[in-house]
Amino acid sequence: MALGGLGLLAVTLAVGLAAYSTGILKIYEPPRLREADMVGTWTDGGGGSLRFEANGTVTAKGVKKYEATGMQSGAYNCTGKWQLTENEGVSRPYELRIADCENLSIGWDIGGTKEHPTVFTWIGKPDSGERYILTRQR
Repeated sequence: MALGGLGLLAVTLAVGLAAYSTGILKIYEPPRLREADMVGTWTDGGGGSLRFEANGTVTAKGVKKYEATGMQSGAYNCTGKWQLTENEGVSRPYELRIADCENLSIGWDIGGTKEHPTVFTWIGKPDSGERYILTRQR
């Protein structure tokens, strides 16, 4: 049985490597957005939105506020400044910063796909995998 398990592991590894090397499977990378791509309204589908302006202003309306436990505890309604910077060689290739807008300043990431990008922040316990996601409206 142990030899069968090792054989199955070897086959799985070989198939996985072949799929990645031929391009059939790709490692996920978030979309490469520019600041111009961020301009517009991003919504959570439940009344919360972030409106990014080309002049660097951001307006939050009804953006959900979460406690460390993951429980929602209100909403943000504020105006501040935003900046998108590219990080080289790190697991988070982009850093979205929001300043002067209550506690929205840290923890925002870019996700989704090029066609359907998202802005999100992790909520709850670090290993919960739960996110608060906003999508760009067209």
